[in-house]
Amino acid sequence: MNTRKKAFLTAWIFAAALTATSTASAGQYAYSGHRNSAVYDYAKVISVDPIVRYVTVTTPVRECWQETQHYTVQERPPGVAGRTLFGAILGGVIGHQFGSG
Repeated sequence: MNTRKKAFLTAWIFAAALTATSTASAGQYAYSGHRNSAVYDYAKVISVDPIVRYVTVTTPVRECWQETQHYTVQERPPGVAGRTLFGAILGGVIGHQFGSG
C-alpha cells in the first residue's frame, strides 16, 4: 500500500473514532425527560486569573441651604413713592366701589 494512502486511511480512521467517542460520551448529557435534572461534572483546576473591576458608587445627596446675598443700591429710582401712593389710592377707590364699602 502506498505511504500517502496509508497516512490518509489512518487519519480518516482516527477522525471517525474521535467522532464516535465524542458522540457516545455526549449521550449522558442528553435530555432525560425530567425538567429539573441537574448534571454535574468535575475537572482539575489548572490556573486561576482573578477578574478585578473597581466600581465607584455615589449616592446622590440633597443639600438645601439659604445663601444671603448682599447688594447695595446707590439711590432709589425717581417717582417710586409717587407711583406707590397712586396705586394705593386707586386700589382703595376700586375696592370701595366693587367690594361693598
